[in-house]
Amino acid sequence: MLSRLHIRDVPARSRVGERRLWELASSHLPPGRASDYNQAWMDLGATICVPRNPACLICPLMDLCEARALSVQDQRPVLPPRRPVPHLIVAAGILTRAGQTLITRRPPEGLLGGMWEFPNGRVDQDPAKELTKVLNAAYKLRVRKKDALGIIQHAYTHFKVTVHAFRCEFVSVPKNKNLKWVKITDLTDYPMGKVDRGIANLL
Repeated sequence: MLSRLHIRDVPARSRVGERRLWELASSHLPPGRASDYNQAWMDLGATICVPRNPACLICPLMDLCEARALSVQDQRPVLPPRRPVPHLIVAAGILTRAGQTLITRRPPEGLLGGMWEFPNGRVDQDPAKELTKVLNAAYKLRVRKKDALGIIQHAYTHFKVTVHAFRCEFVSVPKNKNLKWVKITDLTDYPMGKVDRGIANLL
């Protein structure tokens, strides 16, 4: 509200913007009435000077509001530009044999630590073309791509991911304690993130 009442082009959430808003708030504070003052600001912000479509025509501060005078109340407060959200493209290989499928366990630390997933790798361009290369690089898996199983998308807190899942034939599977053949019907017994649970459901 203060960013509208005393129009400022500095982003409200910046260090300079926050300091200036605190200074403005302090300068208006009536001596001995801090509680009433704060409650009045909260009520005004909750009912009239709302973030979108503020009810300026019934605002008791209408004649004092610099943003309304310039018709820029919808552009205040100024917010810092949002950082672009990284979007990762991943290729996953779905290998099966005699009612089983190959899954791998994630490292215990980090995102989805200790959960199970289908062998996968991040790609730069075409997931179908890079699949065999990334699986060999990450797991020493040698596979032949057969056909597409499906595409799963998910948004995490700081990035988005699109996983292209492909059915594969295995040429060779190395001995690796983090690689495990499990019955497809038992996949529900293995903790997975939403992306890999979606692939398991497709499978």
